Amino acid sequence: MNNLRNFSIKTILVLSSLLILSGFAKNVDSQTAHPKITESPLKVELLLKIGSDKENEDFFDPNSFTVDSEGRIFVLDARNSRIQCFSPEGKFLFSFGRLGQGPGELSNNARKIKILEDGNIYIIDYLSRRINVYKRDGQFLFSWKIEQGIYDDIESIDNKYYLSNLKLADDNKPIHIYSKSGTIEGAIGFLIEPENGLLQKVSVAQDVSLEETFCRSMFTNITKNSKKEIIFSQKTPYRLIKYNTEGQVLKDTVGEVEFGISKYFTIFHQNGIPRIKAHFPLPIFFAPIIRDDDSILVPFLNKERDIFYIDLYDQNVTLRTRFTMPNQIAVPKENESIRQIHIDNDNYLYCLIISNENPAQLRKYRLIFH
Repeated sequence: MNNLRNFSIKTILVLSSLLILSGFAKNVDSQTAHPKITESPLKVELLLKIGSDKENEDFFDPNSFTVDSEGRIFVLDARNSRIQCFSPEGKFLFSFGRLGQGPGELSNNARKIKILEDGNIYIIDYLSRRINVYKRDGQFLFSWKIEQGIYDDIESIDNKYYLSNLKLADDNKPIHIYSKSGTIEGAIGFLIEPENGLLQKVSVAQDVSLEETFCRSMFTNITKNSKKEIIFSQKTPYRLIKYNTEGQVLKDTVGEVEFGISKYFTIFHQNGIPRIKAHFPLPIFFAPIIRDDDSILVPFLNKERDIFYIDLYDQNVTLRTRFTMPNQIAVPKENESIRQIHIDNDNYLYCLIISNENPAQLRKYRLIFH
């Protein structure tokens, strides 16, 4: 049994390419024309848990987390309006942020924390409709108001910010471009309908807000590679779209799974007001992770079979290997659910676990396969 660190992602990409070229993976689906998926077993070793009734670990509905280059963990403790910083070993280091509308202050529903290419921490604050920016020591730098949309994710490329959402405006383009001064300059991309005909269904209902339906689900994801290309995805369906910064589609890859991933919607009336309800599929797809060599990892969970997967794509967004294991990340019997997953370049897996019965936790695992 070897740590993935000793058997690198680059090695796996090379081996899987050789297998395909040599004919060991020639079983091709007649419709998709993709090589048969090469599967490898996966295991995890739990290293630490952060989250309890102890001071500084008493998270209240944490929405997101990020990990810096030193392995420090920053948890966006949303309902407590603060960010908690922990060492790689799980020791509490410091806290910043507080409830309010002043400089550096937060609402009680900030939704996303992320470290961008400048090394600073960015927080998307849903209720305050603004972006707060901090140094990694917690010092507040600046903020700007979001002109429109309930944004899920953020990236920066060449002094511009790219924010993703599910706002049905600008011809349903889900990626909005902001200047460094916080002025919106345009929009790119296209919405992938989670259900065929959804936009038509919403337009008939008129006042239904699809954006509000997904405001708590972190429905869209955006990240970038070293070539300054954007990888966009949604929670459903399983699809990775690579854009350049002008919005040209460079690659559109549909994820291959052997189970249903469709989301469907019903529209109903509440006190005479049309509402839309989303019925989520059993599989859960998490945000893609781009590694130092531009390979892409996509973690996902099939709740029906209780199987956890990590798909490995090469730089061209071609699937090379699928790692699988029985779900050891979240415990269904304890009503645990996974809100976010991150995998670093040292092959540590971090996940944010939410439960109705136990305190929310940040868990760190070592990835292992045999």
